[in-house]
Amino acid sequence: MSTMTDAGVLVGLLRRAADGDVEAFADFYDATCGPVYRLARGLTGAAEPAEHLCRIGYLRAWRHAASYDETACSPLVWLLLLTRSVSQELAAAA
Repeated sequence: MSTMTDAGVLVGLLRRAADGDVEAFADFYDATCGPVYRLARGLTGAAEPAEHLCRIGYLRAWRHAASYDETACSPLVWLLLLTRSVSQELAAAA
């Protein structure tokens, strides 16, 4: 795992984001956007809906960063689960 995707680094970035640190959230995004986009693309099957899913997922992550519990899972797993949840909500609403 690279330094930026190390779970400890991501926990720190997410904690800072929970305190309103936009730069920390941008670093969190940069470190996680690859796996999140791959998941979104797999769930939606196309680029445009995958990008939309990512936008909503990261917006929700920003809004709920303070609710992240590092004893439950890694930040990346939390974000992937959140993204999957958003996907399910969007599918149910369609």
